[in-house]
Amino acid sequence: MFKLLKYHLKSFIKIHILLTVVIFVNMFMLKILNEIAKSSNSLVFRTITGFLQAIFIITIIILVIFTVFLSIRLFYQKVLSDQGYLTNTLPLKPSSIINSITLNAIIYLVYDFFVILVVFLLYSNVFIDNQILDFSKIPIYLLLFLSLTLTFTYFALLILSYGFSRNNKISSTVISGIILYAINQFLGGILVAILFFGVRSIDFSVSGDTIIFLIISGFYLVLTLLYYLGVNYLIKNKLNLE
Repeated sequence: MFKLLKYHLKSFIKIHILLTVVIFVNMFMLKILNEIAKSSNSLVFRTITGFLQAIFIITIIILVIFTVFLSIRLFYQKVLSDQGYLTNTLPLKPSSIINSITLNAIIYLVYDFFVILVVFLLYSNVFIDNQILDFSKIPIYLLLFLSLTLTFTYFALLILSYGFSRNNKISSTVISGIILYAINQFLGGILVAILFFGVRSIDFSVSGDTIIFLIISGFYLVLTLLYYLGVNYLIKNKLNLE
C-alpha cells in the first residue's frame, strides 16, 4: 500500500508546488502594491490591486479544489475505469488501494491547510507586527477543514461507486447523488437545530466556538466514515474487482 501511496504522492506534487508558488508570489506582490497604494490614490494601482486580490483568493480556493478533484479522479482511474482492472491485478486488496488514495488526500489537504495558514499570517503581517495569536486552536481548525473536505470527497466516491455498480452508470450516479445530497441536507438541518438550541447554554467567552467546531467536525467525520465503509462495501461486493 505504501509503494502505491508514494506513487500517488508524486502524481500530485507538481500541480501543488506550482499553485503554492503562484499563491506566494501573488501574496508578496499584493503586499508591495498595498504599500504603494498607501501613498498613491492612482486608479491604476487600485485596479491592479483588486485584480490581484481576486486572483489571490481564487488560487487559494483552487489549491483545495484541485486536491479534492485529483483525489476523485485518481479513484476513478485506479478503481472504476478500465485502468482499475489493471490496478487490481496487483497483490493488493481493493481496500488497500482506497486507503492509499485516502491517505494521499489527507496528506495534501494538511499541506493545503498550512499553506493557507502561512500565507494568511504573512499577508496579515502577524510575524512582523508581533501580534499575539491563539495557535492552540490551529488543530481544531485543521480538524474542521479535514472533516469538511473529506466528507465532500467521499460523497463523490460513494455515488461514483454506486453508479458504476449498476448497469446505467451515468443515470445511477446522478440519481444516487441527488438522493445522498438530500439526506445530507436533512442531517445537516438536524445538526443546525442541535447547535441552535444547544448554544444557549455555552459560554462563548471560554470555549463555545471550540465546542461548536468539534461538534461540526465530529458530525462530518462520522459521515465520512459511513461513506468510506459504503465505498469499501461496493468495491468489494458489487464491482467484482477482486
